[in-house]
Amino acid sequence: GTLYQATLWTPKKLSKEKPLLFRIKPLTMTIGLLSLIPLQTSMATGGEDWLKGVAVDGRIEVEGSYQKDYNSVSSSDLVLAKARWGFTGQVHEWSTARLSFLHEAGETLKVDETFITLGNLNVFPFYVKVGQMYLPFGKYETFLVSDPVTYNIAHTLRSIGQLGLEAGGAYGAIYAYNGDTQKGSSNIIDNYGATFGFAKENDDMSFDVGVDYLSDFGDLSGPSSVTKNIGTANNWASYNYVKGLVGH
Repeated sequence: GTLYQATLWTPKKLSKEKPLLFRIKPLTMTIGLLSLIPLQTSMATGGEDWLKGVAVDGRIEVEGSYQKDYNSVSSSDLVLAKARWGFTGQVHEWSTARLSFLHEAGETLKVDETFITLGNLNVFPFYVKVGQMYLPFGKYETFLVSDPVTYNIAHTLRSIGQLGLEAGGAYGAIYAYNGDTQKGSSNIIDNYGATFGFAKENDDMSFDVGVDYLSDFGDLSGPSSVTKNIGTANNWASYNYVKGLVGH
């Protein structure tokens, strides 16, 4: 049969957008994975004042599997691989707030991204973002059934302070945070990074080219489990940061 999905609009920029009608779009079943991907639709309608300025987004991934071994023993399963639900509120003309929750298979529900953004891109191209968010290091869009290896290695959630810029398709940001790795015995804010790029989108095509820098590749979610063991074993006395650079 046909599966239907209802999703809500998530703002790409800090400016307010005109409300759109709630839409439902049919999806088709894919063997091995069922992924409900957010569409750009809005739930905030004129008669619901409490929803004005608040966007809700969500994503659900269900994995189905079937296998049969050489002894003709079969097994199958359906697993809720990932579920995310988030809220983005226009607190003020110059500020927005983001709060999202994440559930992954085998784990309990946890707070995912939670940050505030100060700025208005319609008036001024610079903005400040502070809170817990994913490091802007790399791009991970894919049409594959499973996440790419680069995503599993580098998609990292940290509490950071970020100064950004968006103007005429060009974008950039610099940020700093206290990571899981450190130099010596001092536990201070000494991890930092930067991202710069240019992106355009129209009805026919879209592109995004850029370069990202990180002061310590070992602090990313993939290698950090190894580097933390090495660092704590010798009290970080001999640990040195390994700079990371990626283009997309």
